[in-house]
Amino acid sequence: MNSIRPHFLSTDHYGLVVSTCRHLGIEEFIDNRLPKLSNNQKLSNGQLFVSMLVNAMSYVSKPMYLSPTFFRNVDVKTLFGENFDVSYLNDDAFGRLLDGLFQADVSNLFVELSLSCMKKLKQDVQCIHMDSTSFHLHGEKYCDDSFGERQYETTSTNECKTWIYRVNCRC
Repeated sequence: MNSIRPHFLSTDHYGLVVSTCRHLGIEEFIDNRLPKLSNNQKLSNGQLFVSMLVNAMSYVSKPMYLSPTFFRNVDVKTLFGENFDVSYLNDDAFGRLLDGLFQADVSNLFVELSLSCMKKLKQDVQCIHMDSTSFHLHGEKYCDDSFGERQYETTSTNECKTWIYRVNCRC
């Protein structure tokens, strides 16, 4: 007897992330600032940007090259539309997006996006303060119970991983 294993897709809390992005016009904002550079590009830069946000807002954010794996059990057709295919989330597409963000001066773009979102939310802005800090993981290995043990190659300064956190505050 053939047994059929059901495969369920979920939107989890990603539906909230995507609908908030739609409400704030984030996809359109990015598309207006970073138009497609290639006819081979299946998704707009705005769609790629929102998919990166969904990944970042997950409980187990995956590296971008694992996006197809991350979205495997997510109902992407409901979140992003019928024409969205997980295979379009590849290194080339993300690389072009990141290059475009860099060329557009990502810091200024982030401030413009923040101001655009605040305007859509009808928040009065007299001034804005942007602050950032960086985090560093040091040592030959880093253990985190929620992700399991990870090992990183160390540099001569024994620095393993660095990331930057930025926040905009309304004055």
